[in-house]
Amino acid sequence: MTTATLLDEREPAGSATLDAVVVGAGPAGLSAALVLGRARRRVLDTGRPANRVSNAVGGLLGQVGVAPAELRRSARKQLREYPKWRSATTR
Repeated sequence: MTTATLLDEREPAGSATLDAVVVGAGPAGLSAALVLGRARRRVLDTGRPANRVSNAVGGLLGQVGVAPAELRRSARKQLREYPKWRSATTR
């Protein structure tokens, strides 16, 4: 899969430039992607959370005890509202 295939198809041909690549799709990475998406930046997240083997998320305001997979599902649902966000593994 190339970067060009991940960008919004409505973009003009040859505009395969990303503004940011978020490495790590855990709470911090998805939060960064959300802020960048809200700023209308073209963002790709790697879709590979470092906390995927954890049982719960701690130290995140309002998310005590939430399973990491549920947090990622919720974050990606919010991110899909921003057309310039893309994930290497999901949409």
